[in-house]
Formats: sequence, structure tokens, C-alpha cells
Amino acid sequence: MLTVAAIAATTAANAANPLFTDRWTADPAPFAEGDTLYVYTGHDEAKDGELFNMPNWVCYSTKDLKTWTNHGVLLSPLDFPFGKEKSAWAAQVVKKNGKYYWYATMINTRAPGAQSIGVAIADSPLGPWRAQERPVIVDTDTPSPYWGNDIDPTVFVDSDGTSWLVWGNPVCYIVKLSANMLEKDGEIRVIPLPNYTEGPWLDKRGSTYYIIYPSRAHQGYGESMDYATAPSPEGPWTYRGRITGEAKWSYTIHPGLVHFKGRDILFYHNATLKLNGVGGACGRRCVTAEWVEISPNGPIKPFCQTEEGLDLPPPSKGAYAESFKPVGKPSAKKDGFKFAEIAVSPKPRRNISAFVEWGKDPAFKSAENPFMDAPECDGFNMKGGKDAMSEKFTLASDLRLARIDLYLTDGDGTDSDNPLSIVLREGDKTIFDVGVDYIPQGYGTAGLAIDKAKRPLLKAGVEYTLELRGKKGSSVAYWRRGRDGKPHAFALYGGK
Repeated sequence: MLTVAAIAATTAANAANPLFTDRWTADPAPFAEGDTLYVYTGHDEAKDGELFNMPNWVCYSTKDLKTWTNHGVLLSPLDFPFGKEKSAWAAQVVKKNGKYYWYATMINTRAPGAQSIGVAIADSPLGPWRAQERPVIVDTDTPSPYWGNDIDPTVFVDSDGTSWLVWGNPVCYIVKLSANMLEKDGEIRVIPLPNYTEGPWLDKRGSTYYIIYPSRAHQGYGESMDYATAPSPEGPWTYRGRITGEAKWSYTIHPGLVHFKGRDILFYHNATLKLNGVGGACGRRCVTAEWVEISPNGPIKPFCQTEEGLDLPPPSKGAYAESFKPVGKPSAKKDGFKFAEIAVSPKPRRNISAFVEWGKDPAFKSAENPFMDAPECDGFNMKGGKDAMSEKFTLASDLRLARIDLYLTDGDGTDSDNPLSIVLREGDKTIFDVGVDYIPQGYGTAGLAIDKAKRPLLKAGVEYTLELRGKKGSSVAYWRRGRDGKPHAFALYGGK
């Protein structure tokens, strides 16, 4: 099926934010070739009360970052045999072996309610585009407790020709693509990124791989933008921190990084465009851009979002060369207990549902499989703010407690102003109250190992309370819980 531009190309001069003012646009995906930069975007048409109403994808191009050519509509979900109208979510265009590939999210009419990722092929960045019959990713590829999680593809073609697809909300998935770019080539894996929401962007500078991603929406905030680095797309990925905060008047943000004419530019969106007297909204967004500084194989400098955008002078080359710094600050530990972050595998097993498991032979567990059974974030900032989260439990037999594992994820980590402690009580009696360090991690368990000489004896049939305490309103960490009143996920282990 072929799609051509819906309107003749027009030009407009603008480098300030928002960049495109003829329509509402979202989810920018830049692609540079030679002296031309193309930006592919979704097209918003949401009315008041609508969340997203996105009928198609459009494209703009420039040679000087000031004069933009509007190429109009180039692709629609209805061009795909399985695509549902008005579901043109995030997309990206890449080139390989002389062909151009447009990976796009849409609702799959063959699997009602589910999102899928399809691909269209062209011989030119402007098409015409040939939408392929079958999706590359469908909902059943990624078993998880989350509906509609197969969205927001980013594709990276490495220097050796290997191609990688990354996507997902609120779990970040990665898979190698086949040589023809139309199928998966290998197992789907999970990238455990702290505070991950959606809209990842995979790129490379020097020998270092970067994932930039919208963050914190599932932790009770509007989306910010975080990033992580790795020596390989397969990991291990190291969380590096926040690049920028929430976009103005939009709870989504969606990054797109490009290196163009020797400079790094980060595209995103906000909701500041007023069009025909109608203001922006969560479904009426507009594309924006900023200069960013990336030290080769090094950090991305945090940036402020501006109205001037690319009208501002770019930063001096080589001005930003800080080395990577560890995330999080240590807090004092109380004597007798040791808290250790348990690293999750960068190469988890094929069965995604088993990506996070408890350790061997727990004496008690509140959830069989924490990844599947505890999908909801619970933190000190949520539900109006709180200083404690707790669960009660009763054992079937006596237990000399040697270790507690918590399905603890995300957050900003502990420091002297934002402490975290684990408390165990029997009625009004405190058995222990231990301050712990926490460094932000993605999906995974964190464990409290108890010194042998201080392991408490927990009696069968007695009700105990396990509690996580912190500063009210803080974002230190999130204790995952189940839905419909199911408890937070934790496991207890015995020892001598």
C-alpha cells in the first residue's frame, strides 16, 4: 500500500519553540542525512476532553535549522492492514542498506485494544511509503501485567549493521532485528531503567550507548527526562540521572536525539502552541528543541527548556567534559544490619515473566512472582504523601530471620535529607529499625541481610508488621504492590 504527501510542501522560517505552528505535533523523531535534517512527528487533533486523537504522521525538513519545509502527511495507521484510525502514536525513521524504515505505534484492529508496532519501507526519506502486512511487535510478544505496553519504538542501526528495537510502557523492552528489518532476531529482553515510563530513544556517541527516556509518570509526576548508558545495547545499563524536568503544560515529553552538522540537538514536545484561538493540552502538543552537550563516551549535561530553542547560540564544543558521577548519596547505616542493592541481570532469561524472582527457597513470600504480581508503584509522595508503607504477615512455622527481600524499584535514592529505613514490629514492640542506603534501580529486588548474631526469632501464628519508612512527600524509592488490595511484594528467608 502506498502513501504520498497529502499537501504540497511549504516552507516557514522558525528556530524558536515551538518549531512547527501549522498544526499540533508530538513525539518528534529526528533523522539526519547529508545536509538535511528530517523531523517526523505525530499529528494531534484532540478536542477538549479527549486524551489523544492522532490521525497520521507528518514530516518537516531543514538544512539550516531556521527554514523548515512542511511535507505534510506521509503515513497513517489506515495504511497498515491492521491499523486503527486516529492511533498514530510515536514513530521513528532509520536507514539501512539504501532503504528507509518507518517504525510506528498504532492500535491493532486484529487484536482489539492492543497496541502493535508496524513498519513501512521507502526508497526516499519522503516516501512513498509501503506499509508492511504484519506488525513487528504484537502484545503477546511481551507477557506482563500491563495492557497496551507495546508502544514508542526507537530503532538504532549500529556501525556493524546490527539493528536494535527498543520500546514499551511501563517496561522497557529490547530485541535485535533481522537483516531485513521486519522481524525479531532473538529473544526479547527487559532493560531495567529506574523511573522508566515510555518513549525511549537509543543512540550512540563514541563507543557508549545512550538511552534517553521519559520518566516518573508511574511514580505520580508529570514526565521528566532521564538517561542511562551502556557499553552495548545488551547492557549492562547504568542509570545516569535526569536531563530535564517536566514539559510546560504537558505531562508527556518524548525525546529525540540527533547529531547534525557537528552539533547535538534534543527534540521533545510541550503544550504551549495556541492554534486558531485554541490552546495546547495533553493531546494538543507541539514539537520543541534544544542544543545539548554530550561529552564523547561521557555524560549528557542537564538542560533548561527555553522559548528561544535553536535561536540560542549552540554551546562551545568541548566545554562539557565532566566524568560520570555515581547516582545517589549515602546515608548513615545503623549497626548490626547490612543493606545491599541486588543487581538485576543485564541478560535476563527468555521468559520475561521470570525476569525478577525471589532468591532460593524463601520461607515466606507475599507474591509468587514480583514482576507479574506487583505492577503498581507505591511511594512516600503518592496518595497525598505519607511517611510509611506497611504490610502485616503471619508465619506458619517459627523462623530465625536472616534476610528480607523487597521488590523495591525506581526513585531518586537516599541522601542525608531523604532517609529510608526498614522496620519490623510485633504489635507495639519494635524488633528492629534499620536505616538503609538505596541507589535508584529498575525492576529488581533489594535485600536486607541480618547479621547472624542479631537474627530475631519470629514465632508461628504471631502477627508481625513489616514497614518501610521515609520522609513524607519524598521520592526515595517505590515499594511495588499488587492490584485490587494485594500486598506489597516481599519475601523472608531463614537461617541458623
